[in-house]
Amino acid sequence: MEKKKSNRHALFYRNVKGKIIPLDDVNLDILKSMLKDATISDSALATKLHLALANIKRRRRLVEANFASRNYLLDVSKLGWRIGDIQVDVGKGKSEELAEQIFAMYPNILEISLRVNSTATVSARVFYRDNNELFIIIDKIKRLPFVRDVAFSEIVKMVRSRSIGTMKDIFPKRAERAKVIKAKKIRHRNAAR
Repeated sequence: MEKKKSNRHALFYRNVKGKIIPLDDVNLDILKSMLKDATISDSALATKLHLALANIKRRRRLVEANFASRNYLLDVSKLGWRIGDIQVDVGKGKSEELAEQIFAMYPNILEISLRVNSTATVSARVFYRDNNELFIIIDKIKRLPFVRDVAFSEIVKMVRSRSIGTMKDIFPKRAERAKVIKAKKIRHRNAAR
């Protein structure tokens, strides 16, 4: 006694391997449920969505492989550590090489990214115990080849945060998906003429 949901309003996404993956109403419901509670069991999903357990397991594997990943994050601020961003202005097109070097040097760098802006090309999110530890990190980075300048900003208070996991504005609502799909079909039909 499985509740059937139409696939006609599915959005199709191409994964990193080039395979086209449907993100239909059922897969979206599974994804939304997993984003609300990453520990939700397959049987709880099957009950909630009125689907067979085997169908949920198959679809969940598809969703996890193509659209989601589960991580545990250590909140270092709860341990009394501070968090900030180090911005590094790098010369001679060496940004990626330097970013890899900095990341390897310091285990307390949470993430490092390449940026395009007027002041820095490498940005590192770092956690540290005190100003002395931060000073040592910044001083060593300043001494690396191709570093022009280093700036720092501390996160004093996170006022608000938006998680991609909320999905509120990421995927269009079912009615909007239907319009997008209809428009694609019309474009495709017109192109075929």
